[in-house]
Amino acid sequence: MNELLNVIEQNFKDPDFNVNKLLDMTNCSYSYIYEKFELNIGLSPHKYIENKRLEFVISLISGNNMKLIDICKASGYSNSRTFREAIKRKYNMTPAELRETFL
Repeated sequence: MNELLNVIEQNFKDPDFNVNKLLDMTNCSYSYIYEKFELNIGLSPHKYIENKRLEFVISLISGNNMKLIDICKASGYSNSRTFREAIKRKYNMTPAELRETFL
């Protein structure tokens, strides 16, 4: 499990990183990884990666005045739409509204 978490920690900021890349990098099957995550963390691997990205988004939004598009790119989102949708799903607000909560 530690190897999986380390690979995610080192790669979640890469917009091309996803569960398929995790499988390739670790030579593990999807069912093996899915079971490990569900048993140890209670999340699917996809949700875990998304949560890592959103935690990083929060650290950037709350800590500086970066443009939202730059935060999007730095956090591993390939485009502003997926960035906006992930924030909306998790926090029920837009990225701009989320930033306002830290001002």
